[in-house]
Amino acid sequence: MDKICTLLPGFDFLLKQYKNLADEGSVDIELLQMSSKPIGFSQITSQAKRKYIYSNDNLILQLKNIFFSDQSHMYYSETYGTKHPNLFDLITKRKNSHRRF
Repeated sequence: MDKICTLLPGFDFLLKQYKNLADEGSVDIELLQMSSKPIGFSQITSQAKRKYIYSNDNLILQLKNIFFSDQSHMYYSETYGTKHPNLFDLITKRKNSHRRF
């Protein structure tokens, strides 16, 4: 518990510096040292303009479902049963295996 109490103020100060850099383009240490109010994660802005990719293309949505859905019938095999949650996991975890699905 002591380690957490020691690290928390430093971590909070780093978050404040990042927020100041993101909002203002530079870090004003004197201004940040005057503030004693903690900062929440929801107040921190992102520097990434595009964080996620979305698609409305039917083929991409179907492939996403086949590879990543636990409802896809493609990931089940007699050898592994339902050991893997989806086809992508089955392929990537067993890529070095020469067994047939």
